[in-house]
Amino acid sequence: VRALAAANTPGLAKELLAEERWRGYSPAIRGAVLSALLARPDYHPGVLSMVECDVVPKGAIPAVQREQWLKSGDAVTRSRAGKLFQPPGDRMLAYQSARASLSLNASAENGRQVFLRLCAGCHRLERDGHAVGPDLFDIRNQPKESILLHIVLPEQEVAAAFTAYVCETQDGRTLTGLLAAESPGAVTLRQAQGLEETVPRSQIKSLVASPLSLMPQELEKGMTLQEMADLLAYLDR
Repeated sequence: VRALAAANTPGLAKELLAEERWRGYSPAIRGAVLSALLARPDYHPGVLSMVECDVVPKGAIPAVQREQWLKSGDAVTRSRAGKLFQPPGDRMLAYQSARASLSLNASAENGRQVFLRLCAGCHRLERDGHAVGPDLFDIRNQPKESILLHIVLPEQEVAAAFTAYVCETQDGRTLTGLLAAESPGAVTLRQAQGLEETVPRSQIKSLVASPLSLMPQELEKGMTLQEMADLLAYLDR
């Protein structure tokens, strides 16, 4: 991938990001493709095109790159990025509603109980939870508004290593999880609670990346505004 990108080949972005390729890339290859393409401005229009047609999820584009596009000196790039990186209307309304939790008095100890109930199946913080999604230790460096955005809009940014994959097996099962390991003979999917299942490649009917985060949608509906406030206090203390 790096060698192809270094050759400055016209149309390379659309070739490397073609749907049938992108959905089949492992997290490592996805990261290499995006890093190589985003390193050269000549490829940026092609990357934007693949995001516009919903082949590459918006959340796969790093926040730093989005910000650069939104402030680009090129008016066309600014306009395209401005249309792309606005959260869906219903999710933005949900975020605005959830912001009411930011003004409430909160209890970090109560927030720990909310974390154990809703988050610990896939996230680890201190001694609690399972390391499926990102470790939350560094989240304390972020403002509560950013943490809240990640909760309500999990697709806002998804690192390549935490891309969800859907595996259909020859015996009719469908498994969803993170690609924890792969070899020429098998792949291992990591699911909630840290459970892992290894599937021989001979038993795989299809293995494709999902555009959605493994994190549950509409998670905020599982808690009151007070519980959200308590959870934010626990995550940010």
